[in-house]
Amino acid sequence: MNLKKPLVTLFFFLLTLFFCLPVMANETITSMDDLAPLQDNSGSRRMDGQSYANSRILIYYETPDTNNIGQLGLYKEDFSAGKTISDQLDLLEVSAGADSRALIDEIDQKPQVKAVDYEMQAKAFELPNDKYIPYQYNYTMMGLDKVWKRSNENKVKVAVLDTGLDTNSPDLVGRYEGGYNYINNTSDFSDDNGHGSAVVHIMTAFTNNEVGIAGCSGTYNVVAVPCKVLDSEGYGRLSDISPALIAAASDPEIKVVNLSLGFDNENSVLETIVQGLYDKNKVVVAASGNDGGPVLYPARYPQVIAVGSVDESSRRCTSVQWGAGNGSNYGQGLDLVAPGDEIPTKEGDSYIFGSGTSYSAPEVAAAAAILLTEDGSLSNDKVKSILTSTAKDLGTNGYDTEYGYGLVKVDKALEVARQGKTQEPENPGSTTPETPQLRPTNLSITAHCENVGWLPAVSNLDIAGTVGKNQKLEAFRV
Repeated sequence: MNLKKPLVTLFFFLLTLFFCLPVMANETITSMDDLAPLQDNSGSRRMDGQSYANSRILIYYETPDTNNIGQLGLYKEDFSAGKTISDQLDLLEVSAGADSRALIDEIDQKPQVKAVDYEMQAKAFELPNDKYIPYQYNYTMMGLDKVWKRSNENKVKVAVLDTGLDTNSPDLVGRYEGGYNYINNTSDFSDDNGHGSAVVHIMTAFTNNEVGIAGCSGTYNVVAVPCKVLDSEGYGRLSDISPALIAAASDPEIKVVNLSLGFDNENSVLETIVQGLYDKNKVVVAASGNDGGPVLYPARYPQVIAVGSVDESSRRCTSVQWGAGNGSNYGQGLDLVAPGDEIPTKEGDSYIFGSGTSYSAPEVAAAAAILLTEDGSLSNDKVKSILTSTAKDLGTNGYDTEYGYGLVKVDKALEVARQGKTQEPENPGSTTPETPQLRPTNLSITAHCENVGWLPAVSNLDIAGTVGKNQKLEAFRV
C-alpha cells in the first residue's frame, strides 16, 4: 500500500493546526487584580525566621498613581501575590523558584520606579528587664539600648583598682574573676567602703536578670578583676596602687584598667608605671576628678582616657548638680564625658543613686571592653581613637576642654569597630586639638671654635668675638 500521499496530507494538516492555535505567551500584570491577594498575619508583624527573606519586594514609585503596577510590564508567572500599600507603594510576593534578586534589578531599571528592595522587619529597641533600668538614663544616652543584647564569646577582663568588691551581690554572679588585696597582700578583697562595688556594678552588673541594675557591658563577656587598693575611708597610697598597676600590666588577660581615683599632683613613678601599661597595650581609663578643677592624675596623662561627667541634659556636672565646691574636673587632658549624675548602682546592701566621675569612668571602661570583645586585635590607641571619633560633640564645636571630644556613644563606636576602621566624628567640625609646641626661652647657647674655645652666641647666632673672622666652628652647647 502506498502511504506517501496520506503522510503528506497529515503533515500539512498538523502544520495548519499549529499555526491556527493561539500562541501561549507570558502574560503581563495589568493591575493588582491579576495577582492573588497577599496574605498577612494581622495579629503580628513578626517575620518569623527567614520566611519572608528574599520573597517579598517593596516598590516605591516616582509619582502617585492608582495603577503603577500595570505600567511595569512584569510577568504574572514571576509573582504569586501582591498588595497595594498606597498610590506610591506596592508589595509583591515572588513566586517559588523565581530569582528575586534578578527581578529587583529588572524593576529598578523601570523609569516609573524610584526605589525597589526586599521587604524588611523592624524591631523596637528593648531595654533590659532589670528592676532599676527605668532610672538608668545613661543606657539610652550612651546608645547602650541599641547594642546591649549583642554578644560574642570573647572574654575581656577589666582590672578595677578601688575599695574592693561585694562578692555576695546577686547582680555580680559570674561578672568578676580573681581579685587581690594590695593593701594587706591577701586574697581577701572584700569591700569595706562600697565605692568599688558601686563602680563594678555600673560596669558589669548581670544584665536582664530582673534584679537590680543593668551593667554597661550588657550581655557581653566582660568581667571585672577587683584590686583592693583603697581603704575603708576611700584613701590609698601610691605604694599600694603601684603594684596593682604593675600586675595588671603583666597579666595578658587584662585588657582594660579602670581607675575611679586620682592624685592632685603628677609623680614620676606613677607616670612611668602608666607608661608601662600603655606599652603593654592596656586601655587605661580614669576619672577626671570631682572638685571642679583641673583634670587630676593619672587621668591627665596622655596614655590614659580621662573621663568627666555630664547630667541627663548633657551638661557638665557642676556645683548646680553636686553642691558647693564640687563639679566634674575639666581642662587639659580631658578626653570624653559620660553620664555621672544620679546614676543607679549598688553600694553595700542597697541600690543607690550615685554621682561623680568615679561612676562615669566605668561606663567608658565598659565601652572599651565591648570594643575589644568585638575585635581583640585593636590597639589601645585604636580603641581611644574609635571612642573619641564617634563621641557626640558637646559644648563648643569640636574638641574643647569642658567636654573633651564629647559624650561616649557605644553603639556608634561598636559599628566602627565592626567595620574595622575609624570614622569621622559625629560633628564634622570636631577636630583634634593642636599638639602644644615647645617654645624654649632664656636659653644659653655657646659655640666651640678651633684654637679659641667656648664663646657665647649672640643675636642671629653670631659668635661673640668672631664676626668678620674666619673661624672653624666645632660644636654648639645649649
